[in-house]
Amino acid sequence: MVSDRVSITLSGIVGSGKSSAAKAIVHALRSAGCSAEYIRFQEFTELRARVRHPVSSMSPGRFARASAAPGRGEARGGGYRRRRLTTAIAAGYVARTFLFRLRLRRWPKDTVLVFDRYFYDSLAHFDLSDAGVPLKLLMKAIPAPTLAALLLIGEATILQRRSRYSPEYAHQVAKGYEELAQTIPGLLVVRTDDFASVADAAGRIVASVLAKVGRRVDG
Repeated sequence: MVSDRVSITLSGIVGSGKSSAAKAIVHALRSAGCSAEYIRFQEFTELRARVRHPVSSMSPGRFARASAAPGRGEARGGGYRRRRLTTAIAAGYVARTFLFRLRLRRWPKDTVLVFDRYFYDSLAHFDLSDAGVPLKLLMKAIPAPTLAALLLIGEATILQRRSRYSPEYAHQVAKGYEELAQTIPGLLVVRTDDFASVADAAGRIVASVLAKVGRRVDG
């Protein structure tokens, strides 16, 4: 847990329902009498980001470059393959964890922070099968949230919701996210191929958080 505060992170490919679930979680927590804020993780960790209080309307940034932006009518990520996680790349992410911790200090500890994306989303774009020391270094540096949720959707769902993604990109990234469930211990894994399951996922996450830290949050 970061600085003994309550934090919730939601990871998953674009279209898995992270933003909808995160906002639903914030609403549910506030309805339960908790102070809660929705935060776009990528903007929160950008070097030039102007962190406001609260963070609410920043435009999405990029943490791991999956592919170049597609041109008109061009499929995104044709021939895409996940990269190798090197020590140099891991060190760069470790530096981001220090920036992340520093910016957390702007927030009251009694506010539940709900992050749309997290460091784990970047790992989905790397082949972790033989990452070894770089992966261990990075996992040790990443702050452990109170609850980390992973929203998973299949390749067919990805292509349905994001028609400009290439089959190669959908396959590789879906596989990368699936492997996170085996790489990162303690993830709450929820399948959201059905949009109705996003609301169910939000409910499960809220219930889980309140069960774990409800007494502290309630004062």
